[in-house]
This record gives sequence, C-alpha cells and structure tokens, in this order.
Amino acid sequence: MMEKNRENYTKQAAELKSKYEQNPTNESIAFNYAEKLFQLGNFAQSQEILKPLLENSKAQYLNTQIEYLNGNYAEAEKLYVALKFSEFKCEAEQGLELVYYQTGQYSKAKNLSSPSAIGTMMIAFEDKKPYQIEWRGANRAVIPYIAPEPLPLIEAEIQGIVYNFIIDTGAGDTILDVELAATLGIEAVSTHTGVGAGDATATVSYGILETVVLGEVKLSALPVIMMPTKPFSAVYNNEVEIHGVIGVGILKQFFPIMDYPAKQLMLHCRDKRVSIENVVDVPFVLVSTHNIISKGKVNGKEVSVFMDSGLAVPDVGILLSNDAVRYANISVSEPETVESLSVGGVTEFQISDFTVDMFRLGKLPEAKDLYGFLGVFPESMYFNEKCGFFIDSLVSHTFLKKYKWAIDFDSMKMKFA
Repeated sequence: MMEKNRENYTKQAAELKSKYEQNPTNESIAFNYAEKLFQLGNFAQSQEILKPLLENSKAQYLNTQIEYLNGNYAEAEKLYVALKFSEFKCEAEQGLELVYYQTGQYSKAKNLSSPSAIGTMMIAFEDKKPYQIEWRGANRAVIPYIAPEPLPLIEAEIQGIVYNFIIDTGAGDTILDVELAATLGIEAVSTHTGVGAGDATATVSYGILETVVLGEVKLSALPVIMMPTKPFSAVYNNEVEIHGVIGVGILKQFFPIMDYPAKQLMLHCRDKRVSIENVVDVPFVLVSTHNIISKGKVNGKEVSVFMDSGLAVPDVGILLSNDAVRYANISVSEPETVESLSVGGVTEFQISDFTVDMFRLGKLPEAKDLYGFLGVFPESMYFNEKCGFFIDSLVSHTFLKKYKWAIDFDSMKMKFA
C-alpha cells in the first residue's frame, strides 16, 4: 500500500485528473478525484467535481464536510440531518454536534444519541444561551497587552477580580487554571483528552463560567476548559501569574483584531464591519472546534498551515511535520532532547532545527530564511482521519507578531496589515 503523505497523494491526484479529463462522466473516477483534492486541501475544486455526484451518499458526506469547513453552518446542518438516514449516520451525528457548538445551539445537543465531551458540556447548559454579549458603551472593546512577549498577555475580570490571560489561537474554549476554577466554584460537566505540542496529552475538564469582562465587553455563560495554567508563568520568568488562556471560543464571537505593533486586542461586534487599510486577505477554514487552517508554500511546495499564535519559542516562526520536511527537501540538524511546557506540563521533545529558504502564507510577502523546529509539530494532526486532509505546518507568534491581524469568521478570511 502506498504511504499516506502529501507527495504520494499529489501524484495520485495528477493521475486521477488525467483519467477524469478523459472520462468526465465516470462517477467512480470523479469521486476518487474529488476525494483526493479534498485530502490535499483543495476544497473549492473538490466541491466543483462533486456537484453532479450528489445523489451518492459518499459525495453528499464529502460535500457536507466542505460546507462545514467553510463556515456554512446552516447548510451543513441541513445536509447532516439528511445524512442521518444513510450509512454515514454516526459521522452525521458528529458533524451535527460540531454545528450546534459553532452556532450556539447547545440545547439541540440533547438530541444526539452518543454525545462526546463537547456534546455533554452543551447539554449541561440546558436552555441557557452561551456567549451572551453585553457592551459597555460602543460596540467594541480595546484591551491593551500588559506584556507583548513572549506571548500577548491581557487582563480579564472575573467576579470583580483581575486575572492574566494569554491570547492563543491554538486553543479552543477559554482555559481556566484548575485552582482558580475551584475557587470560583466551577464544577466539571465533562472530560476529554487534550493534545498539544509533540502530541503530549492530558485529561482536562469542561465547565461553565458565569461571566468574564474584557475591557468594554461582558460575556456571560461561557464554556471553559479547566487545566493547570500557572506553570506557564515560567514563560514570563514567573514575574506574572498566568490564570488562563483566551482561545478561539471567545475570539469567534467577535471580529477580533490582534494588533501586535500597537500591542492591543480589539474586539468588534461581528455585524459591524471594520475597515483596515492596506490589508492582504488570506482565506481559511475552521477545522473541528477551533483550528484555523490556511494555505501556504514552503520552498515552493504547497502546504496547509495551522495558525497558532500561542506557540512561544524564541525566534521559531514555523513548525513542520516530518513528511513536510522531506516533501520540501529541507535539511535539518541532528536531533537533541529538550524539555518544554505543553499540554499536561513539562514534556520532553526530540527536536531538530532547520531554516526554510522561502515561506509564503496566502498572498502575503514571502518570508525568507524562516527558522523552525522539527519534532514539536503534533504528528497526529498531519493526517487526522476525522478532518480527512493534510495539515503540514504551523506558524507561531514569532511569524505573526509583525502584523495587525484580523479574523473575519463570517467571510472566512484573515486580514493582515
């Protein structure tokens, strides 16, 4: 059997394209070609090939996955409901769970036959609407970074007390330190296994936070993940205590702008469009609950890129999978063992370093001689069967911090200035 990697799948896609062009009405060839395009992250092309095949349940399911990735949740919900009566019943239920999560329809989770930890968490909300927003003045909040390095750090108020939170687009729901959560009386409603750098794992719990205030905006009824975050204080030389992490769960409730040069986070109402001058738009898809994935090129080779603003390794702008290093013909150093913080605490990594001659994210200017590590990228992410396509690389705080970076979750485009 041919090894599952981007290079092999790219060759297979080229062969299938030739067959498809010679036999465009052959449904088997067409579906195999569409599936291979999907696995390579070419979703628009895949969906175009699928259009004449949508009487077939396999094609319907693949098309529905693309609708979900593109943030077309109303359409995805309708299609997943229809797929519940096919051989994709289990996958359709899993898809519906994610749609309910993304759209705040938590009460519908009680209709799921086998809810995951996320579904169980949503059921615990009962009829309470998540992420209720109350503006204190204009429909925007400006939250200054109290420390811009090694990661942006902001203040958030809970029950009248100010706490310190890292901003991290690699995180899903808001993370609270377990000790703080206990002090606040937050109870666990479900548990799941989190995966971090180097595939380190840890069991974490979901709970419900009553309110949090970020600058001029107050949010009520938030899902939170409870895990130890105080160890991350070491990243700041223990000069400040880290009480939690602001992840995509909160950010996607707004039109957020992480303005690194101005050292501030801005949260705008999602239905109030904000004009930013001299921007470059970079399309993205949202995988699973929160993974922001875009397209890029490493030494001219196309890759999918995970946007992880929470990776704090000095000077390291990019992580690559083992296969991506081979695919892009990159030389690496001899591996060495290092210890670093990840999910669950201090983890040992076997790392090598490298320099990418040229990296390009979307249509942003090329980054030359970008320094990176091999051995930290979670290899389980490279081709995860649940998402079904290759994710080869990750860009970090070091790469992102020179930009004013906005994420438009309605148009599914990032804006870089």
